Amino acid sequence: MNNQLTFTLTLEPLTLDEQSYFEDDLTHLGLDATVWEILNNTLATSTAYTVPKLLRAYAANQLMGVALVLHCRQGMKAFFAEPLATIVDPVGIPQFVWNRSAVMVDQYSNPGFVVAGFDRNVFVEKALHYLQRRYLFGVLLCDKNSPPAGTFVRSSLMDYGIIRLDSAMVLDEVFARHKNLKRKLNKFRNKGGSVKTFRGALPKNLLEPILHCLRQAEVHSMGKTPFQDNYVNMSLQSFHSSNQNVVHFVAYLNDNIVGYHSFALSGQQLCCLSGGFDRTQTTTFHAYENLIVESIAFALEQNLSVINYGSIINDTKAKMMQDYVPTEVRFYSPLAPVRWLFPTIINNSFWSPALLEPYTNLATKVVSTSGEN
Repeated sequence: MNNQLTFTLTLEPLTLDEQSYFEDDLTHLGLDATVWEILNNTLATSTAYTVPKLLRAYAANQLMGVALVLHCRQGMKAFFAEPLATIVDPVGIPQFVWNRSAVMVDQYSNPGFVVAGFDRNVFVEKALHYLQRRYLFGVLLCDKNSPPAGTFVRSSLMDYGIIRLDSAMVLDEVFARHKNLKRKLNKFRNKGGSVKTFRGALPKNLLEPILHCLRQAEVHSMGKTPFQDNYVNMSLQSFHSSNQNVVHFVAYLNDNIVGYHSFALSGQQLCCLSGGFDRTQTTTFHAYENLIVESIAFALEQNLSVINYGSIINDTKAKMMQDYVPTEVRFYSPLAPVRWLFPTIINNSFWSPALLEPYTNLATKVVSTSGEN
């Protein structure tokens, strides 16, 4: 059965009946059906150049596996600076993006879900083979330790940050790693800072200031993604969701919103959907650290087992994390000449190992907090 898979790639969301096929897998992963709402909501978004699609695998007409994959047609801005990106992008070369590094982080990451008794690695390998037949090239973001699937060219990527809540002392452990954290929490409060928690849809009066923080995060990002044009649309789905398992932590300074993190609570996990801070402010007085501490306290209250925070992109976040997933990006193409070009393309792009080097393996680089501001 493992060798006789057929695939479809469509806009159709996963139905309730189809969701029931994967209940055992969600339990195995420590998740619940909130996953389907997040992924189906992402499927409901699109732009002229980015269309999320659901990949389904069948054996003898029985559904065996599903994965959310992004179909992108203007991804060169993720790889090249102007003017080359503008020259190449109008051609609209389709590519796929699949993030297997986490679940629901950035609204779309997923490991690929399988029915009970079916090998996930087989599903991934066959799925990538299918995608390579449909696309000139594509990217897979994954744990560096993931089994190889197909022929690819790999490159370094930022690690994904994790806090495992297997101890009630986890906050004490965070304080121990981040020597000046208590001072930063006090400074935030003394400057009029506070963090409020909202579950479900955000109040309408918060949407514009939070969108401002999200757009600032995009502007100040060190690079772009092939689906950058759809990212705000994807985030809006969680802002409008009435699901009480969608949780927003919002940082204020004197009643002005200066940052936020939105999460999905699923089973035993809290997964960061999006986040951003108002970079037009001279300082937010350590709102970032305060949001992370608040999310840890919330997760402990909910008796959760793990928080997934997404990419570790600075020393502060690295010091706050308790664990991490070492990740990489794997570039695929069915054409050998394109694969041969990948190293040259990568080295001259925003994904260049030289440019990403300050951000890769931060969790292992940050071994001391001496000299911390």
